[in-house]
Amino acid sequence: LGAGVDHILRKKIPENVNIIKLHDPDLSNQMAEYVLMSVLMCKRKYFQYSNNMMLKKWDQLTPKYNKDFRISILGYGNIAKLVVKNLKNLGFTLNVWGNTKRNPKNINYYFGKSQLNECIKNSSCLISLLPDTIHTADLIGLDEFKLLNNESYFINIGRGNTVNQKEMIYALKKNILTGAILDVFKNEPLDRKNELWTLKNILITPH
Repeated sequence: LGAGVDHILRKKIPENVNIIKLHDPDLSNQMAEYVLMSVLMCKRKYFQYSNNMMLKKWDQLTPKYNKDFRISILGYGNIAKLVVKNLKNLGFTLNVWGNTKRNPKNINYYFGKSQLNECIKNSSCLISLLPDTIHTADLIGLDEFKLLNNESYFINIGRGNTVNQKEMIYALKKNILTGAILDVFKNEPLDRKNELWTLKNILITPH
């Protein structure tokens, strides 16, 4: 359940077999907790402190106030709704983007490809909770990362296929992205030769 059912649905399933969608509250809580951990690590400058530690450098860094640490969330399913609730309770400024039009209350909501850039522009943190569909394949890439703040972070717990991995690596190496926390990848397990393993400004977890 934790890795999703995409690999199952790609198989040829007999027509007489019923497919039932379920919602596991515990799984949603675990994933929302992961996002909360990741956001706080980025906001509290984990990657900068980690680098300073390797250099034995004592340097106090000042984080932004929560309201000034703008977060854009891509996807608005059950998990995203819980993430939004948790982050709003901590006073973060949020934008939410979805592929379809909705009218959620008290949320800056954007929808459709034409509103994606407007949603993520000048954000400090971009969080992807997107599923793997024909509409989300390689949706996030260098152009989107360049729209973020000068100090910006990317968190992905949706699906690896939604991100152009080559362009993400380039953004991390060129400090277009300050850091990234990644739980999903195009190919899992992540190959030991993948360049992502060599980067110092990311955290990798095994989906």
